[in-house]
Amino acid sequence: MTSAPRGAPGGPAGPERLGLLVLAVILVGLTLRSPIVGVPPVLGAISAELAFSPTTVAVLAGWRWAISLPGLFVVLALVVWVLRMRVAGVAGARGMTAGWQASGASGAAGSSGASPAPGPGARAEAGGDVWRESGAWWLAVFFGMQSLLFYTGATWMPAQLVESGGLSEATAGTALSIFHLIGIAGTLLVPSMLRISGDARIVGAGIGAGWFLFFAGLQTAPELWPLLMATGGLVQGAGIGLSLTLIAMRPVDLAFGRQLSGMVQGVGYAIAATGPVMVGMIHEVTRSWWWGTGMLLLCSSVMVAAAWQAGRSSPLGPEPCPDV
Repeated sequence: MTSAPRGAPGGPAGPERLGLLVLAVILVGLTLRSPIVGVPPVLGAISAELAFSPTTVAVLAGWRWAISLPGLFVVLALVVWVLRMRVAGVAGARGMTAGWQASGASGAAGSSGASPAPGPGARAEAGGDVWRESGAWWLAVFFGMQSLLFYTGATWMPAQLVESGGLSEATAGTALSIFHLIGIAGTLLVPSMLRISGDARIVGAGIGAGWFLFFAGLQTAPELWPLLMATGGLVQGAGIGLSLTLIAMRPVDLAFGRQLSGMVQGVGYAIAATGPVMVGMIHEVTRSWWWGTGMLLLCSSVMVAAAWQAGRSSPLGPEPCPDV
């Protein structure tokens, strides 16, 4: 009995994926809290960092660098974080001083019986159930399809190229590295795509269509693998970049944004986890990549449909309370 082909380690697995989930939720929240140069460029850079693949570094510079380089990034990130906290601490101290100076006026207002007017953040206390927001679910479906297509493609693509395209394992590994490397460029193109199109729905639908072409080509014309890796790399990078950008841009405020980020990414990664397993099981039963490819083409179509709801410009969250 022939065993199912082994999937290449196309992305982080196990505890590393859980760590990426937690990290992505935190980073989206920090971006919302401190929008210095605009959300799309910042989220594009973050997505490029999350798309970093040790496999690509291993091919280019060897496994020693692939193992060591992330540690260097951690040290650099800690230095930047400490410097940022020092700056934030100085700003916070100045804010507290200003608050103490204004406390006398606030006390006078309280003694006269006047109550402070509710600010824009008052709705955050009342909040809203993110799980009842239909727009949040559409965003979760879009994010889930994007992640499912990425992880499934990165897991089984090398085996499919070896079996259907006749490539050697070394060449298939190179193809996977190209897929990841071009993905970094895809994430950085998201701000330009949004600026040129003026509509995130068009960008999202285009990314879903790109996934459709990628998997269709992988099944029907694997000899075009260099072109397919370029296409797949661009759409997978742009897909995660757009997903995180929408999570950061659509919430009505910071408080709801935290809820939305956790809900969308939690549901999305739960959906994504089923992809590699399902395609592997389908191949084990049918001994063919056709049925698994059909499933991925269906998921690509679902992603296109979800983009038209997930990419809307209307904010997600409870309506603001009128100021008094």
